[in-house]
Amino acid sequence: MGSDHSPFLDAEKAKGLEDIFLAPAGLPGLEPMLPLMLDAVNQGRLSLPAVARLMSERAAELFGLPEKGRVEPGADADLTLVDMNAEWTFDSGRSFSKAGGNMRAYDGRRLKGRVVSTFVRGELVFHEGEITASPGHGRFLRPVSVKEPAMG
Repeated sequence: MGSDHSPFLDAEKAKGLEDIFLAPAGLPGLEPMLPLMLDAVNQGRLSLPAVARLMSERAAELFGLPEKGRVEPGADADLTLVDMNAEWTFDSGRSFSKAGGNMRAYDGRRLKGRVVSTFVRGELVFHEGEITASPGHGRFLRPVSVKEPAMG
């Protein structure tokens, strides 16, 4: 599971209006990724355990982050609480990205399933649509070793 997160501003993307090759490629995709996956679960296209595995456990394995992606002693207490019954409409104007305007592809999309709260290392960092952590709460992690993805 992956996301193309290219947080370019509208002005940067507008360079492609006259010549497509002048526009930087991609769009901001990190923020809508989990809500889109929750909606897919509600549509019967994925299971919730599959989403958890793909977006946390497997990602941690691939990036060599042994303290991430698991709920067990010795792992960081990174948790996301979701409401699988919440129905809402995506609004790029409420984005946290500097390039929220470039998420217009999702504007007006009805989704079922939303993030309620997020904890990083046991600290509440997001709750009910608001960032609750102080700036600088994040930290840089170095991979221990990166496993090659299984082919097939």
